[in-house]
Amino acid sequence: GYRVAEQALPGSVSWKGLFGTTRYISRSFTCSPAMTSDKAWLWVRRVGTPGTLTFELRDNSAGNPNAVLKTVTKTASDFSDVVSEFMSFDWTGTQALSDATVYHIVVYGASTDDVHNHYEVGVDTSVTTSKYGTGASWNTASFGMYFRITDADIDRRWWYFWQGSNFCKVSNQSTAAVYKWNETSDLWEEIAAATHGLGQVTGRPIEANGFVYFPQ
Repeated sequence: GYRVAEQALPGSVSWKGLFGTTRYISRSFTCSPAMTSDKAWLWVRRVGTPGTLTFELRDNSAGNPNAVLKTVTKTASDFSDVVSEFMSFDWTGTQALSDATVYHIVVYGASTDDVHNHYEVGVDTSVTTSKYGTGASWNTASFGMYFRITDADIDRRWWYFWQGSNFCKVSNQSTAAVYKWNETSDLWEEIAAATHGLGQVTGRPIEANGFVYFPQ
């Protein structure tokens, strides 16, 4: 409930090198609901000292990656851990992604990379949701690349407090979000803004003599 995201995350991880016949690897996904995407993450590791790693967000044409919407590049110096990193690819600005529309994440290494110097991406070998190729053509892969794509980061803080026997929390948003814990369902239940009438809360509420005081 904090943000919009599409993802497929580990699971068991295998690694595919971005060189030779699998220099390009893609992963398709469909947004539900629509989102204003801001960044993505992939599991990546480097072998040796490869060239430039390129990440692209693309639209779809007949099931294959098509026009490039966003691009991010990385170099070997961006990787502090050769074992693996959950690497962030934060493009300039944002990209609107429509509901129920297919998009593709594409990642590829430099044309000079080889078996001794290349990048590898984490994949799931139990699915066939990725494609691979040399850039000009695409083949169905026997794996699916792990990924996460989200909207923009948000500034959110919660303060917890008691109101009688009710355990509650309130956010620091310009119009506070207030929730009450339901012990039966084990879920937070939202108290409508029209009911609580709070603006921005700036600190932890205090209960005294049956009243809750909210610093604003």
